[in-house]
Amino acid sequence: MSDEDAGTAGHDRKAGWPDDAAGWLRILDEPEESRRQEAAEWLATRGLAADRAVPILADLLRREFADGEPSHYDAEMWLNYEINLLMNYGAGAAPAAPVLIDGLGNRNWQIRAKAAEALGRMGPASAAAVPILRELLRGFDPSNRLTIWRHVRFAEALWHLSRDPEAVEILLDIFAGDPDWNGDVDKALGRIGLASPAVMTALMDALRAEGRNYSTAVSALEEIGPPAHEAVPLLSRALAGEGVWGRMQAARALWRITGEAGPSVATLAAALDDPNERVGRWAAYCLGEMGPAAAAALPALRRKRDQAEGEYKETCLRPVPRKLLFVEAVGVVEGSLPAWRLGFTGDLKLLLDELDGPDESHRRWAAEFLAQLGPEAWTAIPALRRELARAEGEYVDLLGVRRPAKEPFQLALAAIDPPDDFDLERPDSSR
Repeated sequence: MSDEDAGTAGHDRKAGWPDDAAGWLRILDEPEESRRQEAAEWLATRGLAADRAVPILADLLRREFADGEPSHYDAEMWLNYEINLLMNYGAGAAPAAPVLIDGLGNRNWQIRAKAAEALGRMGPASAAAVPILRELLRGFDPSNRLTIWRHVRFAEALWHLSRDPEAVEILLDIFAGDPDWNGDVDKALGRIGLASPAVMTALMDALRAEGRNYSTAVSALEEIGPPAHEAVPLLSRALAGEGVWGRMQAARALWRITGEAGPSVATLAAALDDPNERVGRWAAYCLGEMGPAAAAALPALRRKRDQAEGEYKETCLRPVPRKLLFVEAVGVVEGSLPAWRLGFTGDLKLLLDELDGPDESHRRWAAEFLAQLGPEAWTAIPALRRELARAEGEYVDLLGVRRPAKEPFQLALAAIDPPDDFDLERPDSSR
């Protein structure tokens, strides 16, 4: 079969994909293995039918792991994607625990770390992973920056499965090291929280010392939330600190811990006018995250929205209108926009739910974010095609620009599964 014929066959195959769970459940009973795999993946992205989908995904991983190390980067990312699908089920993915334990022995460290992360969420079914995780952590050297990220995953998984104090000791060794190379240890410590007294002790010591790990400690306390109330006096004093980034971070953590908006809103609203444009954007984002509780900042947010002109470049060099984030923050605080519309969410399940929801604007916004996820969001293709078929006329986007109603769905389909003749500059040229 030529490449052209293969591409046509692929698109013909996708044209018959159902856009509801009942249709995909029926495909699970078909004889063709690749079709059953597609159905299991579609269901897993939505956390549905664990009893049917998990065995199929586990069998797929078993065969792939038997072949050894992934042969190239795309294969590695694909296997990580399959493990992520299992993680959507939490403890419901327990039947896959044996194959994920096998994954801890894979030659690829990304696969090992992802398998450990998934096992840590499965509970007692993963108990057999404990000695392997201990072995993977043996001889850990916190000065070896290149291995820290994976040891954070192994140690957190070990803690969740065994409550082993040595797991926390390793995480705290990493926490005490270089904050630029800590492998998201703040998130791991935050998830452990007060379940280990040593965690809170270390975080409070770092707050008092105000040393190089201060910011990591504040981030971990924010992750812990209300149980971290012991930190409130120190964080309250930090609102008057010298550095604007430190003041904003303390404001955000205080809100998460206390639920009291006043002091945090005042600090973040003042930061909107900082000479550093990035500071103002982050302050707007934090206020938006607070939702209606940040209503006192609406005059300042509206002023920044009305003053914003031109574009800026994101870290990926994608141009973004300066006005957009302020429009979003105002909308979320006012209650006219959903909280997930602020910035960008990569929560695939949420976006798929919104794409199937009753609100037309939400369906368009979901399509915009799905486009940014790209091929990872392939299970949205049937629903995007459905929305494309029924979209008519025009709509007005958040910046007041009139656009064809079909455009968000065309662009999402092009980013996820582009046909050969699609022109990103002229989305109406295809489909």
